[in-house]
Amino acid sequence: MALNRRLAELFGRNRASYELVTHPDAYTAQEIAERARVPGRYVAKVVIARDRDGSYVMAVVPAPERVDLSRLGRVSGRHGLSLIGEDEMRRLFPDCEPGAIPPFGSLYDVWMCVDPCLAQLDHLYFQAGNHRELIRMSYDEFDRLAEPFSGDVCLHECHALVG
Repeated sequence: MALNRRLAELFGRNRASYELVTHPDAYTAQEIAERARVPGRYVAKVVIARDRDGSYVMAVVPAPERVDLSRLGRVSGRHGLSLIGEDEMRRLFPDCEPGAIPPFGSLYDVWMCVDPCLAQLDHLYFQAGNHRELIRMSYDEFDRLAEPFSGDVCLHECHALVG
């Protein structure tokens, strides 16, 4: 599988500036960072949760971090968040390999929140819809294309506030 079609079309329509980085097969965000020889904090990990009403939320955090669902709930205003399983992920993101979702919630009608730790970076890496390719993109370009929500509260367990 090559660069996700939806992503390629978005990039083409918007004349996006990016670099495609190939790496040996890897399945976890930290493993991807290691195999691509990229610091983990520069790799954007996508986590999908469902609220008690059945709506989905996409959280994007640095690869080494774990999403804190209570913080995500406070930031998003969603209640009863729980992580979704692989079958549900396949249904929501049919053109992506499981666990290789690019951080563009709008392409799938999913509300997306980016951890402010990523917004402090000059560039980031994220999966291209498969387990063999990453996209390297400036954070400003990513922000322009993805138009994510990003608050002042980190979405991961290690930090309370960015400041």
